[in-house]
Amino acid sequence: MASLLQNCTDIEMHQELLSGQDYLLSEGVCCIFTIFASTLGILGNAVNIHVFLSIGLKDGLMFCLLLLSCFDLAYLVTVAWRYVSFVMFAVEKVSKYGFWFPVEPYGMYVFAGHVSRIPYTASILTTTLLAVLRCASVSMPIRFKYSFNANFFKACVLTSAIFAFASCLPVLVLMGMVMEYDSNVNSSRPVLWISPHREEVANIVWSLRDAFIPLATQAVVVVCVVVMSRYLRASATFRHINAGHPNIKTTTTANSQPGDQHTSTKLGGKELQVLKQVVLICVVYIACNTPTIFFNFTGLFVSGFTVQTSFNNVFLLTMGVKHVYQSFHASVNFFIYYHYNSKFRHVFLKKYPIKI
Repeated sequence: MASLLQNCTDIEMHQELLSGQDYLLSEGVCCIFTIFASTLGILGNAVNIHVFLSIGLKDGLMFCLLLLSCFDLAYLVTVAWRYVSFVMFAVEKVSKYGFWFPVEPYGMYVFAGHVSRIPYTASILTTTLLAVLRCASVSMPIRFKYSFNANFFKACVLTSAIFAFASCLPVLVLMGMVMEYDSNVNSSRPVLWISPHREEVANIVWSLRDAFIPLATQAVVVVCVVVMSRYLRASATFRHINAGHPNIKTTTTANSQPGDQHTSTKLGGKELQVLKQVVLICVVYIACNTPTIFFNFTGLFVSGFTVQTSFNNVFLLTMGVKHVYQSFHASVNFFIYYHYNSKFRHVFLKKYPIKI
């Protein structure tokens, strides 16, 4: 089977969509941003894992945060692998294959992109689980305390990881790196192989993993942040009223019935910090997940929007843009934990005596 790299090098076939030169330039810009975010995120998530292990896995939420950092770290490593492969591919293209590598870089670049879906799917499922559990802990604290134990948290996160792996496996087994003659370098080397049945399987997987999950998880996260905000404000108001807080302003109109009061309040320090942390995590997730939803549904309305078609370079560039947003999403949690989690900050400064 001809190498997928040959498909990309036949740029003349796709001039009307995106030339090879424009593709390399655009993807190179994505590469710079993604490598920067990946490097920062790999360091940050490694620190997260160290700090969470130092704190101890005393409850299920801490276990979820630990595995979320593990999934983000794994995703960022695969993304770094993807863009190192892209740089190698660009070197071959610029040198017109006067300099080439023992393994086809473009094949590794495409394959790594598919592998990265495993940890990223696990990450977004875990993020959604955390949002739901935090929402439950605020909206029904007593029931939450006695109904959801550490084993429940662990089972949910591990199930998410297994599902993420199982949802990506059918596509991965229908592609791989095989030894084959590559006409570009006039030699044999491992190149990307794609089964002719891959697209049929990919369409089935797409409907669940790429269409349903990102959209459903985003809807759930939005609902959770609305519910948490409402319950946090109600809880703060109740405590302020019972404590005779001077910031509570209660007014009663002439038409008010006995007991009807229009109450306004400001959140206290701790409640405000919790609200800011939850809202910030959700806003970052929503902002970074929205482009993924848009690109995933593009294939539904644009026929042939995939590799090895006239959309080959455009499709790969959209994947690059997705990875920029997803890499940023997987890289910022350290800063959120540091600024809004006092226990995390205390242990971090104890382990790493520096200021951020």
